[in-house]
Amino acid sequence: MRCSSRDLTIEEALADPVIGAAMRADHVDPRGLEALLRSTARRLDRDRPDGSLLARVCALRRAAPGATASW
Repeated sequence: MRCSSRDLTIEEALADPVIGAAMRADHVDPRGLEALLRSTARRLDRDRPDGSLLARVCALRRAAPGATASW
C-alpha cells in the first residue's frame, strides 16, 4: 500500500476498469459492494473522528518501518 494524500473515491474505485474486471470475475455485486463500502466509511468516520484509516496506517509505518498491517 502506498501512503499518499490521494486515495480513490468509492465512485472512482467502482468505475475503474481493472477493479470492475476483478469484481466480475469474482461475481461481486457492484451495488452490494458500494453499500458495504459506504456503510463502513460512515462507521469509520463516526468511530475515528481524529483521522482516516490510511493516515493511521501511514503513521504506524513511520513509527515501525517494515511492519505490516493485519486486516
